[in-house]
Amino acid sequence: MDINDPLFSLVPYNLMGIDNLSGKPKIAEEVLDNMRIYIKSADGPEKMAREERVKKSLKELEDDSLGQKTFLRLEAPPIVSNFLDKGKGVVFDFNAKDDRIQPSEKLMASAFKAGTRVLNSGKVLSQMESKEVTAESVQSVFIQEGSTGIALVSMKLVLPRPP
Repeated sequence: MDINDPLFSLVPYNLMGIDNLSGKPKIAEEVLDNMRIYIKSADGPEKMAREERVKKSLKELEDDSLGQKTFLRLEAPPIVSNFLDKGKGVVFDFNAKDDRIQPSEKLMASAFKAGTRVLNSGKVLSQMESKEVTAESVQSVFIQEGSTGIALVSMKLVLPRPP
């Protein structure tokens, strides 16, 4: 910006130049021209007041990306519509989904429930037979593993009969 430009010290540095994402100026030329006319059309204290208003407006829009798009770049604001039926049918309905996790449920609670269901199902994941069977030895060992990786070992023992 030129030193003789009425907006020289008023426009913040981060609002000057070209936007990296869109490739368009960060402030539309039409908006800059209107700001210049607004400031030039007054003299004395009114001119200083208008400069402060422009400076304050630009400062408020520094962190407002939607405001920058609509007021500074003159882009159309995004349209939010509640009309979702475009004649294509239901793509996905969140109301039909029943397996939602309750908000009060803890993070690992569903994993523990799934592991308990596997353990209670009696599903044997592996079986190790003992090679030598005596009256006092372990007949068989069953290993059940849950979804959490914890193994449950169950052993059958044969005790000697009393004489």
